[in-house]
Amino acid sequence: MSTTPIEVSATRDRELVRSLITGDRWITAHALADLDDGEFPRTRCFVARRGATPIALGMEYSGWAPQPLHLYGEPEGIATILQHGIRPRAAWVPTPIGGNPVLDLTYETEKINPMLRMGLTRAEFVPYTGPAAALVVPLIPSDAQALNHLYQLGFAAWLPPLAVAEGVYRGIHRNGKLVAAAGTHVVGRRERIAVVGNVLTASSARGNG
Repeated sequence: MSTTPIEVSATRDRELVRSLITGDRWITAHALADLDDGEFPRTRCFVARRGATPIALGMEYSGWAPQPLHLYGEPEGIATILQHGIRPRAAWVPTPIGGNPVLDLTYETEKINPMLRMGLTRAEFVPYTGPAAALVVPLIPSDAQALNHLYQLGFAAWLPPLAVAEGVYRGIHRNGKLVAAAGTHVVGRRERIAVVGNVLTASSARGNG
């Protein structure tokens, strides 16, 4: 174990932050998308260094509660960031199955939601061409209220109109009512990646293609 002390400092060096986001591209998709011009100003980033060498990154996205917090690098560096850099009262932290042992030293886990994340490239994507394809329309900020009503039927979520404006949302209406929708959590044009979620069809409209 190195005896060189670890120091933590805030940074706005986007290229440095990018170099420290490591691991599977699908797992790190949220953090990669947050490097975009519209998203990066909403982040707080701290880097741990051993001497002159960066060894860990803590990246917190502001605006949601609890705050999304992304952690990468050596455990000692992450622990130092949590102690002397980013110290949120509560945080939402995506980790591989099994969690992050470093977090247990500083935080108490309140809720664990196992998730299966699927990745798809442009080359693999096959657009849906079934009979319901013609019914799909773009959603706009004024649809936020209808979106939230639909999502409350299936899971706890709330979207402001700004999220619809900045993202990509599509839906299907039946008799003037929104019955199915899907959209992006975040779009990363810089990294050419997007995270799609909030996919839900009202139970009364399922099984129709």
